[in-house]
Amino acid sequence: MKLRLTLLLLFCSVALAGQGTDVAQPDTLQPTVADTLMPLAADTLAADTLAADTLAADTVASALKRKGFFARLIETFDATDPAYIEPNYFNYAAMLQNTNFYQSYNLRAQNDNGDVQRISLSPAATFRVGPYFGWRWLFLGYTFDVSRPQRAGQAVQFNVSLYSARLGVDMVYVKNKSNFSITSVRGFEGVHSWQVKDADVSGMSTYNLSLNLYYVFNHRRFSYPAAYSQSTVQRRSAGSFLLGLRYDQTRCAFDYTTLPDLLTEDDRLFEGFKGISFDNRNYSVSFGYAYNWVPLRNVLVSASVMPSLGYRLQKGERFELDRHRVWTNVKNLNIDFVNRAAVVWNTGRLFAGASVVNYLYNYRSGKFGVTNALTYFNVYVGVNFQRRKEYRTPGKSKW
Repeated sequence: MKLRLTLLLLFCSVALAGQGTDVAQPDTLQPTVADTLMPLAADTLAADTLAADTLAADTVASALKRKGFFARLIETFDATDPAYIEPNYFNYAAMLQNTNFYQSYNLRAQNDNGDVQRISLSPAATFRVGPYFGWRWLFLGYTFDVSRPQRAGQAVQFNVSLYSARLGVDMVYVKNKSNFSITSVRGFEGVHSWQVKDADVSGMSTYNLSLNLYYVFNHRRFSYPAAYSQSTVQRRSAGSFLLGLRYDQTRCAFDYTTLPDLLTEDDRLFEGFKGISFDNRNYSVSFGYAYNWVPLRNVLVSASVMPSLGYRLQKGERFELDRHRVWTNVKNLNIDFVNRAAVVWNTGRLFAGASVVNYLYNYRSGKFGVTNALTYFNVYVGVNFQRRKEYRTPGKSKW
């Protein structure tokens, strides 16, 4: 294109030079060769420019088509506002994490006079340490229980949390058998908590399975990954409403005869504690709010509360839209919670912090009720590495 245009202009110059110094009068001005050829040159240049633009657009479209579906999906989930959220410049991360897991069951029963007795039970807390390896917003790892390995066969717990810009997923699996002890009691006449504290209760076994999926509305300015997976950095404070779906399955069996004699003698124990056994499923819709506060550069403080309204069914029970069972259906409604908090220091390359994730479940049936709390407390330190291709500086190492 450039050669053709150059020759054309050269020809125009020669034509102009060939006319000499004679200048026509305005009323007898005739079109020259240059006047004829210059519009043709302009049209040719415009056509060539349009062709170049079309070629560039086709090149970009072709590049987008060459990207795989999974790569485009990742980019969609990572879309953020750079004024609020600094993107993840690296492909991988490695970190060392300490995970402390606490579980508690608060059993309560009521007699005909309205008096209430409470027994709080907990298994031994676990203290785990292990390595984690991350790719973008996905972290996988394994921690080793270094607190009470002799009880490893009595309790099993597994949890996975995935945080992306738009969506979050939690999965929790906990199973305990015969490793509970009393932490406190209330409502027992003449009995104080210190008298039965730490007493083993071998007749308590529990099972929890929870699946939680939620959507972050203000995902372009608010980043859950910045607070809980360290894959982005929140640069300006922002909050977001959350909407989710949950499924929970809970089983519990309690043998009151394994309680200390001090609680069962002289008919102190209410009837509601006797014969406790339930296996239920809960289907919930959750709605909450989360906020990321940035008080200092590279420092983030995050908190969120997400209550859920659900309908609980016992094993073998079905939901029925029956006007005669309206009150029964209402009594099966319950409210559970997922709460999170975190403090993070993150420079983009190095990061350290602590986080707490708490799952709170409620169950009631007649004059008996249970509140179950699962709490994960994490402390970690790590490093991001292998800079992503689009953020590399020419001539410098990608690491």
